[in-house]
Amino acid sequence: MNYLFVCTGNTCRSPMAEAILQDKLGAAGDVRSAGVSATDGTSISENALRALLEIELDVDHPSQQVTDELVEWADEIICMTANHREHLLYKFPKSESKTFTLKSWAGENGDVLDPFGGKLEMYQETRDEISKLIQQKLEQE
Repeated sequence: MNYLFVCTGNTCRSPMAEAILQDKLGAAGDVRSAGVSATDGTSISENALRALLEIELDVDHPSQQVTDELVEWADEIICMTANHREHLLYKFPKSESKTFTLKSWAGENGDVLDPFGGKLEMYQETRDEISKLIQQKLEQE
């Protein structure tokens, strides 16, 4: 199964989600991430990397824009907010049946808030929320 996580700049939430789900799936799935407004090649934010290193996940993640190829590749596209999902569906309307918000994918309502520019604690809270939601989804399957 191929999973694509989507956020705004692909430097905080979606790369954290990518690392967390890939760690949980191992070889059982392929996980990537991208942003609806990403600049290709930007490094993961320092605090996102620090939050991942605290749970022993090390990533070397260059940001990337959502592309036709990524959307086609993905079996499921998981967005951090309803606005990301709307933006994606505007550009890629054929992906509607496989595009969710992370919270709806896990059986909840709402958005995952953006820690961009915040203190490490905000990134840790976001990491923990993402991890909890992913775990909930995996337990449902």
